[in-house]
Amino acid sequence: MELQLRHLRNLCAVATAGSLNKAAAELGLPQPALSRQVRRLEGLLGGALFQRDTYGVRLTPLGESVLGHAETIVRRFDELDAQLHAHRQHQRHTLRVGWDAGPLSEALLDCLWQLRIVTVDSSSELNALLRAGEVDIGLFSMSTEVEQPATDGLVLAQVAETAVFLALAEDHPLARVPSLRMADLTSEEWISVLGPDGCQEALRKLCGPFGFVPRIRATTCRCRARAATSSATRAA
Repeated sequence: MELQLRHLRNLCAVATAGSLNKAAAELGLPQPALSRQVRRLEGLLGGALFQRDTYGVRLTPLGESVLGHAETIVRRFDELDAQLHAHRQHQRHTLRVGWDAGPLSEALLDCLWQLRIVTVDSSSELNALLRAGEVDIGLFSMSTEVEQPATDGLVLAQVAETAVFLALAEDHPLARVPSLRMADLTSEEWISVLGPDGCQEALRKLCGPFGFVPRIRATTCRCRARAATSSATRAA
């Protein structure tokens, strides 16, 4: 028998669970089948990997040594598998257009430039454009902290998550702190965004559970893009 990834995965599962019965349930295997696989692995490696007692199983010195390598190999394999899956998903959902150099090349390029790109000031306005048939696909920035426009009749699909960052002046005392808590910001002054998407309300709801109301010192507004309803401009 040759060493295989499933053997290492089984070893990790038993070591984590501390019990063959629990590990078998997590792996979706009958307990006798898992026991046989562990014995085969022990035979392959030339020694016992677990000591069995009334409380379950404990790793032997050989088991400890092998487990360190097994966890690294399983983790690296899972990371690679996730990357390959993401690559396949990207390839499947990417529109790729190609053509050879010929009489139609210029016309095809012109068609690409006819794509209409619309930017608006709020999710509510984008929602209205979708319902009116003015745009075919809308990219929303959605927060769980504020009430969103009604989306009945629309199909929503999450495409990405974006992090929320805290911007501080370089010489601010908190800028040198390795780790910040929301409670550390109680006495700070904030800059907020005005607009129909309720950004100020989202900020207040974010701070509320930590026992303070943000002191908003200044506000900024979203600016409507001048080319909101124009076609894309062809680059020179």
